[in-house]
Parts: sequence; structure tokens; C-alpha cells
Amino acid sequence: MATIQTWKDKNGKNRYTAIVRIRRGGAVIHREARTFPRKNLARTWAGAREAELAKPGALDRPEGLPTVSEAIATYIEEREHTSPLGRTKRADMQRIARSELGSVTLDQVTTKAIIDHARGRRQEGASPSTTLADIVWLGVLFRYARSAWDMPVDVQMIDDASATLRRERVIAPSRRRDRRPTREELVTLDERLRYLERTQTGIRGSLRLIMWAAIYSARRLDELMSLQLADYDQARGLWLVRDIKNPGARPATTGGCTSPSASPR
Repeated sequence: MATIQTWKDKNGKNRYTAIVRIRRGGAVIHREARTFPRKNLARTWAGAREAELAKPGALDRPEGLPTVSEAIATYIEEREHTSPLGRTKRADMQRIARSELGSVTLDQVTTKAIIDHARGRRQEGASPSTTLADIVWLGVLFRYARSAWDMPVDVQMIDDASATLRRERVIAPSRRRDRRPTREELVTLDERLRYLERTQTGIRGSLRLIMWAAIYSARRLDELMSLQLADYDQARGLWLVRDIKNPGARPATTGGCTSPSASPR
């Protein structure tokens, strides 16, 4: 059966990616994906593709390297058994799999294709640091394919493309923050959030509490939004943060939140 994944594009609209996998002997021998604006279209396409692939000879294609999309899917599946990917890396790699580059086989990916992919990401509105992440993950994928799968892939082209993209300032590290909000700015934010809580319908919970918890705990937004009341230790004033981005980090306690080195996933 095909899998339908739901995600949101940069405009906040739902998109539906249909993923068709064909297995033989427990191994994935074919994988392809296509994205649609409506779920029923994704299901219709997936059903039609599964029917086509079930025909005799449909999967008899020349031996060759997998597509970027297929390689990413296999990479994620293999990592699930050793050290599962974090949410950010998984989402970034799955986005690459859905891109035009995802349909290209590993041996057909060129420096130009990578540069075009990065330029396209910038035209879509991605920041230089976000675009840099795509290049980093492509490098991780190609190095993994060469070492873990013994595939004859060209890793050097990733570095060549990266050098060109850095010179063009298409990719760049995140800008380092060099100041903290002033007391006046925090008071203004507090007053604005108090007003929104009082006047806007559809706002649930306390935005002000979320803001102050973020400031005093230094936790990420998704970590704060996953806090569970059952994990709050009232006697010690500590809160267990689940599924932190870096679960291998040293235990830390800040602002009433604790992040254990072996946080549950």
C-alpha cells in the first residue's frame, strides 16, 4: 500500500506526497513519490502506479544507481535502526526528495544540477542558511552511499558546487545574534500578547507564558510546545523536555526546564 504524507508549503497550504514502495524479500526494490495539492489526487495516482508496477516486466529496468529520492528513503530507513534522524534533518531531506533533483539518479547528479537546485531554493524564498542545509545533507547522503553502499558516486562535486554557491552568496552560515532584547522591548511584547489573548478568538493557552518560558529556559519552540503537564516536577520546579534536538547533549537545567541526556523520543 502507498503512503500519503501531509505537509505544508511555505504559504501554509497543505500538500500531499504519495510514496509508492515495492518490496521483494523484505528489501525495497522500487520507490517513487509525487506531490499533489489534494489528497484524493495523491491516492488516485498512487493506486494507478501500483497497478502499473504490478504488471509483468514493469520493474525489469537496467541495473543502475537509485534516484536521489530513493536513496534518501533508504538512508532514512537504515538510520531508523541505529540513530534516527532529528525532525529538522528528516524534513530537510524529504523536501530534497520531493524536489526536481529527487528524480535524478545518483550517478547523473552534476555540479550544475546542485547549483541549480540551490538557486531555485533561494528563488522560492529560502534563506542562505536554509539553502546551505540542503547542500550539507546532499553531502551526507553521497558520502553515505559511497561508504555504506559501496556506490561509485562523485562526492567532490558537492564540494565544488558548495564553493561556487558560497562565492555567489547563495549559501551562507546563519547570522550570529549579537544582542538580547531590551527590557522595553520585552515589556512591549508582553503587553501586545496580553492584548491578543484578551481580544482575539481562536487563541488558546497563554502566549505570554510561552514567551517568558522561551526566554528563561532557552528551549526551542517545538520543545516548549511538546511539554506535558505530567512531566512537570512541582517539588523541584523542573520540567522534562522530551524529544530535544540534541539528545546526546549534557543534562542541563534552565528556567525550570530539564533536558536529560537520554530524553525519551
